[in-house]
Amino acid sequence: MKNKLILGGTILANFFVAQFALAAAVCRVNGKEVPCGEFPWWIFIVVFVVGILAFIFWLRMLIHAAKSTDPSKVAWIILIVFTNLLGAIIYYFAAKKSAVPPQVV
Repeated sequence: MKNKLILGGTILANFFVAQFALAAAVCRVNGKEVPCGEFPWWIFIVVFVVGILAFIFWLRMLIHAAKSTDPSKVAWIILIVFTNLLGAIIYYFAAKKSAVPPQVV
């Protein structure tokens, strides 16, 4: 576990060093010095948020499949686990949307 943390920290540190080197670099366009460009950090934030939302959706579909009374629930669970987000989307449209909601008495 300690080795994985050290490796992850080393990779992260190298990434930031490379980004700082790129930010400090100067490029030439038509003989004029211009900044080489800044890295669009918002891309990481968007990918992170979309990834978290996709994981939450996947987890909710897996829990719904596990709690269902459908006779093919084991097949649905296997599909969701092994195909990840695609399986969760298939389950959502094929089984969850067509499921009859429980009656409140």
